[in-house]
Amino acid sequence: MKPIALNSGGFVHSTGRAFGARLVARALFAGALVAAPLLIPGCSDKDKPVELAPPPAPAVLTPVPAPAGLAAELFLPSPDAAWKEARALIGGPAAFFPASFGGLVTSLLGLPIGVVSEIDEGIPAFGAITSLPADPRPRAALGVHVKSGPRFLDQLTRGEAARYTATVDPATSIAMLEPKGTVKGPAVFGVLGNYLLIGREAADLTQVGPYVARTMPTLPVPKEDFAIEIPEAAIAGPLTKLIEERRAALVSMGAALSPAVPVDRILGRLAEITPDLKHARVTVDLEEGWGHLKLSAAPKEGGGAASKAIADMTVGDTSPLRDLPEDTLIGLMDREASEARVSSAPTYAAALSKIMGAEAMSEEDRAAMERVLRSVAEARGDWIAAGAALGATGPVGYVRGAVGDKGKLEKAMKDLVGLAKLASAKKALSDAGFKVTVKKAVVEGIEGEVQRVRIEKVSSAGEMKASANGTGKSAGKGSPAPGGSAMALAAASEVPISIDLYSIVREGAFFAAAGYDAKAGFTNLLSAPEKGSFGAVPPVKTALDGLGSEVSFALVVDPLRIVASRAGKPGSAQPAPIVIGMGKGSGEGALGGGDVIWFRLDVAAEAVRELVKHRNALAGQ
Repeated sequence: MKPIALNSGGFVHSTGRAFGARLVARALFAGALVAAPLLIPGCSDKDKPVELAPPPAPAVLTPVPAPAGLAAELFLPSPDAAWKEARALIGGPAAFFPASFGGLVTSLLGLPIGVVSEIDEGIPAFGAITSLPADPRPRAALGVHVKSGPRFLDQLTRGEAARYTATVDPATSIAMLEPKGTVKGPAVFGVLGNYLLIGREAADLTQVGPYVARTMPTLPVPKEDFAIEIPEAAIAGPLTKLIEERRAALVSMGAALSPAVPVDRILGRLAEITPDLKHARVTVDLEEGWGHLKLSAAPKEGGGAASKAIADMTVGDTSPLRDLPEDTLIGLMDREASEARVSSAPTYAAALSKIMGAEAMSEEDRAAMERVLRSVAEARGDWIAAGAALGATGPVGYVRGAVGDKGKLEKAMKDLVGLAKLASAKKALSDAGFKVTVKKAVVEGIEGEVQRVRIEKVSSAGEMKASANGTGKSAGKGSPAPGGSAMALAAASEVPISIDLYSIVREGAFFAAAGYDAKAGFTNLLSAPEKGSFGAVPPVKTALDGLGSEVSFALVVDPLRIVASRAGKPGSAQPAPIVIGMGKGSGEGALGGGDVIWFRLDVAAEAVRELVKHRNALAGQ
């Protein structure tokens, strides 16, 4: 039998060669069809009422073992309900999509509209993926329940208008459907029992289809709208490879901070523990106003790398993030134990030296930088929260963090600023046209010793005069400084003549703010939450509440408010955050009852709608 290739995508793209992503994204998220049973008239005459033929008895299929190389099992417990929720989440553009899963399936497969009512809307749909070294790509099949397999086949293959022929595969008993003529559809499909099986090639159906139709209906069905169960063998192979590829892609971006940003640390942690995981699951839940995606993974027994990483993970609630100023557009919280912070000091030192363009930095200066960063790591506490806002004068960034040893941290912070006096740092600053000054400052309403660090652009007298226009920015672009460092590029760009950084260390917490109007940002940071906090914004509160109380990392981005602020209309957009989180908790189901590590993505519906609405513009950027 000649295979029929899909016209695009893959079922799951876990290795870069995977099966029809576009089809799965549509089909698995779709749900089942809204339809009434198709009535078949029985024999009658003009003197008797029409009698209905009884529906064929449901097919009884005996379960079969899992196929070799099983990589994932996919569950769509209530297809029609999930599809309705997905359409509601997308909003306006979804009006052009079929109203039911059955309509979606028939339109994607090019089936006659008359068979729409044969697809069960409330019966779970199942899918499975296999990955074997001998296969050119993963194999996958999706099973959609129909009310009667024989009747479904009859409607497609019998009568003068029939568009398909059916050939039974002797090894699997799947009735393989082939379109008549030379025009092929977007997928191959067949019927086994009361399941319509869909795949990219005939081999997908014969290798994976029997397990989908015979065995998966006997398995426990998850409560989520959509779930993928990933066994140990797949985690150690395709999933580990995917994480390594994504981390390599991040590093290849060449960003100066890439070794030190939390995302890289998270991927690095994942790469270390993934081979020691016994089971993972991905779930999607859709509700009014929100879409939630969650990845959970349980470690193997024996106290390996995964068990140790989960046990050592520092977690807590999201209050440090909630207490940022109300106008925060991007907020981040990270919890890290002292040992992990100290061990990261060399990485941060390398990132800082890269920013300064000091590749030729002496070993003595590099060691001094690492020593100071280690002191900061030892003196601060286990959590840190950072944020950014866009005010009338420009962007401002701020950070607040826990304090472990106030006296030691005050000294370490002064030593950190003192790094500007290192020979390598002084040369890099001079080459870029910057100078750094440090002094104590008095900020109205703020008690305690405030330190102000001013970074001034002094590359030319003309640029200094430009500050007279009141904007605090240079009037034009200078020439790129030697070395091509991040600092040199900043000097050559249209940056402010000076940027201030205000900081203070108190018992229990330290605070710092930098930007065009650092003093205002600093004041807002210390006055929150009394005068309005990030966590009081209703959609942000909803999302952070969903993360729970065992959170290690959280990132909140509000793209609609960012766009509005950049357009000079900071109050014109409703909050619609996108939230990424990581933490640990208790497992359930196939994950067992022990501690598991989790990652989740929560997206506000309005953000989804705007992204869909402007997808073409975003793709062109």
